[in-house]
Amino acid sequence: MNKLLSKLKNYWSQQKYQNLILKTRDCWNKFIVKKYEVLESKFKNYWNKFVAPILKDPLFLSWWVYSYAQEDNNQISTRVGSAGYRWTGHDYRGDLFMFVEDMYQGIMPFTHVGQNNEFTANFEPEIVNAQIRRMVIESISPHEYTFRLEDSIADLVREVTHSIFTYGRSIYEIVAEKDQNDVLTSFHLVSIFPLSVRKIFGFYFQIISWRVAKDSHVKAGIKYIPKEKIMYFEMPKELGGKSMLIKILKRLSILGKEIIPEFQMEAMKNNKNIGFDMNQYIKTKYLEKALLTKQFGWRQRKIPDKNILEYYSIYRTINLSYSQAIIRENILGIINDALSGSYLNINARIQLRGIPTAEEIKGEFLNLKNGDLSFEDLFRRISLNL
Repeated sequence: MNKLLSKLKNYWSQQKYQNLILKTRDCWNKFIVKKYEVLESKFKNYWNKFVAPILKDPLFLSWWVYSYAQEDNNQISTRVGSAGYRWTGHDYRGDLFMFVEDMYQGIMPFTHVGQNNEFTANFEPEIVNAQIRRMVIESISPHEYTFRLEDSIADLVREVTHSIFTYGRSIYEIVAEKDQNDVLTSFHLVSIFPLSVRKIFGFYFQIISWRVAKDSHVKAGIKYIPKEKIMYFEMPKELGGKSMLIKILKRLSILGKEIIPEFQMEAMKNNKNIGFDMNQYIKTKYLEKALLTKQFGWRQRKIPDKNILEYYSIYRTINLSYSQAIIRENILGIINDALSGSYLNINARIQLRGIPTAEEIKGEFLNLKNGDLSFEDLFRRISLNL
């Protein structure tokens, strides 16, 4: 009997304990867990609505002005003007204007007015599909209704060179459209204002501040542009690179700021003779400009030049064509890399014929040194027949 009572007691204790556990679990699920889930849901909603947007955009850049114009759906970059950017470079005037104009105008032949029948541009390998060929010719041209590859590539190279000699670099976004099979159907090049783009460890970002956004009527923000969608041009390292070019542009801007120095103008107003030699002043400025631009061979539009020897004048003539050939071939190489790259995947490169290469012009330095050429023969070999 005692054993039976003991077993019943033990059974009752275990049953009571189990019931207590079940009641405790039900209470936990009913009050604690459900309240936690409610709190968790409220916290997530609060986080997604208020905290997450601030962490993604701590400066509230995306809350700025919306663009007045409709952007291309496939275009990442935004068109902005120069207003709002603090350009610490140069003022585009005087000697600087002439230098920039001479460098970019003479970089390619003017095919529509020139007499150069030898200059041709072709695709290597040749693009058999006439539709794709027409698409490439029209897409790389800065102008509309271009039907010849020679015109398209000449205009694009000149435009890129102009931007390089103005801002130190030139940047384009490749905006392409593809079908459902990832086959290219069309593309075009969008020029990006150079000062709005930063290259950081090989990655490209367009930075639009509040000030720029307000002046250009666009949204402020920082946009990442994939490398395969970018054509980034800058001064080749063989010619000193971008930093050296900026120094030259700044100094030329200062030298072209005034024809007569301010202190001499003040003396002339007061009818004072301070012993200022205008001829020596002009000559000194000329020599400094010649020294600044020696790697480009710029002749300052002085032909014949009485301030330097004939040998050195010919040398600078060769150097001018040589520097332009280096820039031209560097630009063409970047364009060809974009055409045959993974994004466009056209698998064709543009080849220029009928204009001297940098290697050919480089050989003229040796001919000059050996005295094996006349100026007429030299000019014929290195000229673009503009």
